[in-house]
Amino acid sequence: MKEFLDVISPSLKKSVSIKIFSEVIKENTRFKTVFDLKQKAEFDALGYLVNMDDIVSMMISKFETVLNQPEDIIIEQLEQESNSMFLISDGACQVKITDEKKNVRLGKLLRSGDYFGEVSLVYDCPRTATVQSTKYSTMAELKKGAYKEILILFPFLVDELKQGIFRYNDRLK
Repeated sequence: MKEFLDVISPSLKKSVSIKIFSEVIKENTRFKTVFDLKQKAEFDALGYLVNMDDIVSMMISKFETVLNQPEDIIIEQLEQESNSMFLISDGACQVKITDEKKNVRLGKLLRSGDYFGEVSLVYDCPRTATVQSTKYSTMAELKKGAYKEILILFPFLVDELKQGIFRYNDRLK
């Protein structure tokens, strides 16, 4: 698939990404809330209901498709270059957290529809965990510049992400 994505045009690549990630992101409760709020805001402003698929496509078009193999480290705890978050479409990833005594604790096993990396993206801080792919995985990566663009269109996103972060049972969040 990587070779396919490397040779197709940017517009076709965007269409493929929308197709791959639309259903997954709509099933995530945090993102679903953001899309519902956007649809309501658009209705209030325009007087008619904007199609939900169009709203989802507005966001997904800002993501980039990333393919990972088993055992790939996607993000590493305390990494300073924390400029993106990820949404898993297919595959699985293991969260690992190392404490001050260098003990490694396994966190949640992330699956389709889960996202990670948002703590450092939202708060501009070092990574709070290591996330490693356990299977071949297809993910959408949202980089910092695109995240800032999305916040203009979806200002509710940051609050939803913060609510999710607040619920983490992790001292390093």
